[in-house]
Amino acid sequence: MRQLDPGFRAPVFESFAKQDGSRVASSFCLTGSNNGVFGTTPDGASLDIFGTAVWGVREDGMLVSNRVERNAFEVYQQLTGRAR
Repeated sequence: MRQLDPGFRAPVFESFAKQDGSRVASSFCLTGSNNGVFGTTPDGASLDIFGTAVWGVREDGMLVSNRVERNAFEVYQQLTGRAR
């Protein structure tokens, strides 16, 4: 998300972990202004990208896996005027 402006924020709405710490999940929102994200024209439009991340964590705290889902396609459609 390098194309977001310097004022970009990523607040976490909710985060929780399995009791043994082997999985951690969070829901978040990336906010900022469009400086060409997804190859679009940099127009300064306000962006809100929502997502969920799930991490697999080893006993020593190192990441095993990282899965992230976000509404990038819907945001792309909004920025290009292709929203349905």
